[in-house]
Amino acid sequence: MRKDERPTLNSIRQSPKFDQVVRLSDLVSKEEKAKLKPKRPEKRRSYDDIDAFVAEVIARFGYDVYRKWNAEEIETMTLQKWVLAERARDRAQFIPLEGVIAHMVGACIRRTKKERAPKGPKEAQKIISLEIKAAKGEV
Repeated sequence: MRKDERPTLNSIRQSPKFDQVVRLSDLVSKEEKAKLKPKRPEKRRSYDDIDAFVAEVIARFGYDVYRKWNAEEIETMTLQKWVLAERARDRAQFIPLEGVIAHMVGACIRRTKKERAPKGPKEAQKIISLEIKAAKGEV
């Protein structure tokens, strides 16, 4: 067999010794290899951001508001403001509870004068202040 010829399966079987490793790419063209390669299904999210927004609108305001928005009686920007306001209202309900938890945890931390002050209470206060800002609609 000459070097410029591509090996075939039959020529490989008939040769007494074949030191070269033969792979599928040696026997098949690139086009045929692409056809034989199994295709992996693309990973897709089961829902996108629009689906999540529509579900939130229906859950918070009802199907009638969704139908009016879909019929373009309500502008998208207006509906987005309503959704953000509702999210802020929901957050505002948890701020007192978060404050109580943060104060209780901060009061339970004991330390001596030589130790550094723990970072937990300060971090909890930062989180609560961010929640308050979000509830006011500033963030």
